[in-house]
Amino acid sequence: MGQLYPTKFLPYMTNSELVNQIAGRENKITPLGQRQQFLVGSELRRRYISEDKLLGADKYVVGELYLLAPQFGPGIQSVQAQSMGLYPANNQNDLTEWQQGNAVPPIEGADFSQWQAELGEKALPFGLNTFPINQYGRAADYILSLDEHNCPYFNENWQQQVATINTTWVDFVNANGDAATKQIIQGSTIQEVCDFTQWAWVSYVDLNSQDSFDWLRTNVCEGFFQQMNEAQASLSAQMDNVVSNGFMGYVDTALSSNDHLYHSMVPIDSYHMYTLTQAISAD
Repeated sequence: MGQLYPTKFLPYMTNSELVNQIAGRENKITPLGQRQQFLVGSELRRRYISEDKLLGADKYVVGELYLLAPQFGPGIQSVQAQSMGLYPANNQNDLTEWQQGNAVPPIEGADFSQWQAELGEKALPFGLNTFPINQYGRAADYILSLDEHNCPYFNENWQQQVATINTTWVDFVNANGDAATKQIIQGSTIQEVCDFTQWAWVSYVDLNSQDSFDWLRTNVCEGFFQQMNEAQASLSAQMDNVVSNGFMGYVDTALSSNDHLYHSMVPIDSYHMYTLTQAISAD
């Protein structure tokens, strides 16, 4: 998944215009994150289309690609951005002059002439493609969204680990940080503080108490994120049978519906999101 805005904006940003601009964007994908995913899609295109010929067509064929994302905004947006890198803008959907004339919606009083002139033969600006992205309900998605929201076992074990890790780093800050640093973590979890600290550093956001945030980033957040990733990986490994069984059940259903359907799996990101490519042989 691409870079996200922090789960909580802390009141330390010096740019009031930025504060107003990003209000309400907590835990949403950032423009930087969209760029990251577009570049990942470009690399997948190089590997699996240009070089390995995993997909049969250089241009997007809707029946050849099945996109599945968790029912979670940033995950869906990440797949959108990545798909644009996998199949960038081109001329495959250009309209004939006749089609351009018939593309005007019959809305009384509307004047689409400016938009028609700007679009020209392109169905969408610059020849962009659109992609059908599928989701299961989050409560029932054990393939991409197995988490504390839909699995009591995961919830019980994850919450315990998160609480332990958070306490460890709070104690570390209280024992080693200065007064300003201790003030920063008051009323927030270490996850919230580190999400904000990392976002501000990557996005080059000026902060009050900058030295304290720099100390947190290098002395706390790096270790915190490592522990969280290790804990998540460990718990995910314990739950792999649930995920793999769900995935294989999906594949079995798809295979049983078409004798000429073959599946391969291309990793999308570290959160077990996958693009399922479907190459259908000619009858």
